[in-house]
Amino acid sequence: MKANENFIKKGSEFYDLVKLVSEKNGYSTRRRGTLPSKIKTIDDESLSNILKEIDIAVDEKDKSDLIQYFQLRSDKLNGIEKMLMNRNDAKTLYKKEFRLKKPKTPPLFNKQKNEKRHESYLACLVQIQAEHILGYGNFNNDPQSLAYFKNSNGKLLKCFSRRFDGLINSVKNPKIVWEIKEYYGTTTFGSRVADGVYETLLDGYEFKALEAKGQKIYHYLFVDDHFTWWELGKSYLCRIFDMMHTGHVDRVYFGKQVVTEFPNDLREHLNT
Repeated sequence: MKANENFIKKGSEFYDLVKLVSEKNGYSTRRRGTLPSKIKTIDDESLSNILKEIDIAVDEKDKSDLIQYFQLRSDKLNGIEKMLMNRNDAKTLYKKEFRLKKPKTPPLFNKQKNEKRHESYLACLVQIQAEHILGYGNFNNDPQSLAYFKNSNGKLLKCFSRRFDGLINSVKNPKIVWEIKEYYGTTTFGSRVADGVYETLLDGYEFKALEAKGQKIYHYLFVDDHFTWWELGKSYLCRIFDMMHTGHVDRVYFGKQVVTEFPNDLREHLNT
């Protein structure tokens, strides 16, 4: 998924309003009987009441834009529920892609032991697509050092604070980096998951600082697990969506989008 062009250039004040209004309005509806829970929109009356409550002055253009943005966020995120997988779904898709593309890159495994140890399905799906497009050995699927960027004169412009889950081609002046948040089997939306979202946001500030110096690195985020993100974490899905529109992450892939959208974006950005 990529940001909507109509909202990508809105200022930080607009997205501060989005956060504040979202908190007051709520991020999602409650499940009622056979009606599923959904990401919420907002109407003019509700927005006006919230702005009055928090005593914030907003002109009519921004009010209209807020209503449109909430509708966009609702439409897009409600549409991705079917893309989110559970562990068995991810395992099935991984085995299918493995058979079709026959990767040479060794699979990555989770950190569990004995019968709980298995492939990190989403991470493996990412590297299968990357190898299929780039060829074996032409990306780093497990960087063991910090990425950094230097200019043509050898001056260091940026050293990133965290190690990324993967990048192209090298930790020196990478073209694309990615983070992977797969939480198959998680039973609660704990601080580990929430912290993962904020880590991506903080990384995004570093990318924006580098971009202000005239250097662009594309920042991808992969997330999956239907229960974690849809049943428990809709508010964080909204924050990820907002993060994409503030420019702190360039592309977000929800579940199966690692197969349906990631390959085309990879080709596009490598040719930019």
